[in-house]
Amino acid sequence: MADEKKPGAIKGILGGIAFTLILIIIVPVLCEYFVSGFIEDIIGDNELLGYSSRALVSFVMWIIIIGFTILLGGGKILKRYGIFGILGLVVAYWLLGDVTDAIIPIIMLVLVTGLMFLINRARGKNKKKRK
Repeated sequence: MADEKKPGAIKGILGGIAFTLILIIIVPVLCEYFVSGFIEDIIGDNELLGYSSRALVSFVMWIIIIGFTILLGGGKILKRYGIFGILGLVVAYWLLGDVTDAIIPIIMLVLVTGLMFLINRARGKNKKKRK
C-alpha cells in the first residue's frame, strides 16, 4: 500500500479556507440563482402529496446542499488536509466575520471522530474474542 503524504501546513490551511469559502459562499449563491430556478421550472406549479411546489423546491435544495456539505464539509477537509485544514476552516469563518460559526462543524467532527473511535475499538475487541 502506498504511503499517502499529507499536505503541508500552508497547503492544508489554504485548502481548508478554500473548501469552507466554497461551501459557505459559492454553493448557496449557485443554488439560489441557478439550481432553484431550474428545479422550479421542472416542478412547475404542481402539488405532490399535499406539498406545494415551493416546498418541493426547498426539499430538493436541502438535499443538494447536504450533498455539497458531505463533499466539501469539515469531514472532507479533515480527511484531505488534516488538522491544518480544520485550522483553515476556522480562519475562513474568521474572514467571514464570525468565528463562532465554526463551532458546529468542529463539534460535529469531534463527535463523529469519537463515535468512530468507539466503534473501531468495539470491533477490535470482537475480533479478538472470535479468534
